[in-house]
Amino acid sequence: MKIRFHWGTGIALVFMLFVFSLVYAVIKSRSIDHALVRDDYYTEDIHYQEKHDKVKRTQALAKAVGVQYIKEQKLLMVYFPRSMNPEGDIHLYRASDASLDRHYPVQPDSSGVQFIPVQDLKTGYWKVKVDWTSNGLGYYMEEEVNIR
Repeated sequence: MKIRFHWGTGIALVFMLFVFSLVYAVIKSRSIDHALVRDDYYTEDIHYQEKHDKVKRTQALAKAVGVQYIKEQKLLMVYFPRSMNPEGDIHLYRASDASLDRHYPVQPDSSGVQFIPVQDLKTGYWKVKVDWTSNGLGYYMEEEVNIR
């Protein structure tokens, strides 16, 4: 008996291939974590203009505000102008896993520098988000850091 390949067999094979690829895609997509990076993304979007104003205010400062990673000592150095008396939050944000995020209060020393130990953090890229107020005005800055 000889099996012949004709147009009906071709349609059946294409249809079966399509169904198997859909089943594979469904199984693969169910194994991926689809959790949102932020639970409060809607609230964050509403306050976008406030955040933008804070960033502009930060950029207008005479003395720079910044973040520096000190690899040898496994420290993160956040520095503010000495003339400021900042109060706020330092958020170490890990985009790949929200459970690794850390929050620290802004508490610089008299020279305007705050050191944060990072030896317990997972290596890789982190976003340092600093949101603070000083003299009734809000400020905000973000900087990416590669912790090794």
